[in-house]
Amino acid sequence: MKNQNKWSSTDLLKAIRQLHRQGYDLSYNALARTHQAIISASAYYFGSYRKAVVQAGFDYDQIRKKPKWSEQKIVAVIRKLRRDGEDLNWRSVILRRDEVGRAASAAVKPHLFGSWNEAVEAAGLNPRRVSRYRRWTAEEVVTVLRQRNERKLPINALAIQRELPGLYTAAVRHYGAYDFAIREADIDPATIRQRRIWSRPQVSRYLRAFERTHGHVTRSLLRKHDPGLLRAIPLYYPTVSDAFSTLRLRTTPPTRQGRLFKDDAPYPFPGRPRPAKTGRKKSKSTSRNGDRLLFAMA
Repeated sequence: MKNQNKWSSTDLLKAIRQLHRQGYDLSYNALARTHQAIISASAYYFGSYRKAVVQAGFDYDQIRKKPKWSEQKIVAVIRKLRRDGEDLNWRSVILRRDEVGRAASAAVKPHLFGSWNEAVEAAGLNPRRVSRYRRWTAEEVVTVLRQRNERKLPINALAIQRELPGLYTAAVRHYGAYDFAIREADIDPATIRQRRIWSRPQVSRYLRAFERTHGHVTRSLLRKHDPGLLRAIPLYYPTVSDAFSTLRLRTTPPTRQGRLFKDDAPYPFPGRPRPAKTGRKKSKSTSRNGDRLLFAMA
C-alpha cells in the first residue's frame, strides 16, 4: 500500500478496488480501524469517503452496513414486529439500537412516511391500538364509564385517577368536569362518590393520627397527604389554625441541633428524661477547625 503523501486520486481509487477484491470490509467504521490513511486521503481528494467509493465504481449503500431504507422495508420491519408480538409504540421502537430503531428513525423522514403513525397505518395496523397513550374520544369516555358501572367497578374520581388517568383527563377535557361526564353516562354522581362522612370527633381523631404519622401537622402537609381532612376542618373549627391550637398539635418539625427526629424518639421532647451521661471526662477537646484547646486548670 502506497504512502498517503505519494498517492494521487487514481492511486487512491485503485487501492479501494484492491481492498474490495481482497475481501476487506469497506464500511467507513471498519476501514477507519484498519486503513485510516485511505479515509483521510478520500476526504483530501474527493471531499468525503462516500464520494471516493462512488468514484471507485461501488454502490455506497451496499458498501456501508446501514441499509438504505424504503417504505417497503420499513413496512416489512413493522409487520415482523407485529408477528413477533413486540411493542410497536413510538417510545419503545425509537429507543432501540437495532434495525427496528433505525427503521423508526427513517420512517419519520419527510421523503418516506413523515411520521411513525403513518408507517404503522401503511403496514395495515391501527396506530391508536399500538400507541402507549390512548387518545380518548367523548364517546369512548362515556362507554367505558358505563361498562365499569355495569361490572360494579369503582368509577369515582379518585379510583379513575389512579387506574385510568387518561380517561379522567379526557372526561374533564371533553365535558368540562368529571361529574358532567358521569351524568352523560346516565349515572348519578352522588351514587358513586366514596367520601368519608366527617364528624367533629372524627376530624380530631384523624388530625392526631396525622400528627403521630408525620411528626407534626401543617396546612401544606394536609394538602399533600390528606386534602379531604383539610377540607373537613372548617366544618367544625373557625380556621385551620384554631383546630391546631385547640387540639394542641405540633406545627413545626421536632428538631435537635437542626436535625429532624421522629416523634417516637426518646428525647429531646418535653416531659421525657434525657439519658444520663456516661464515661470519663475528657481533659482535652478538639474544636471544629482542628486546633486543640487545653482546659484552664483551676
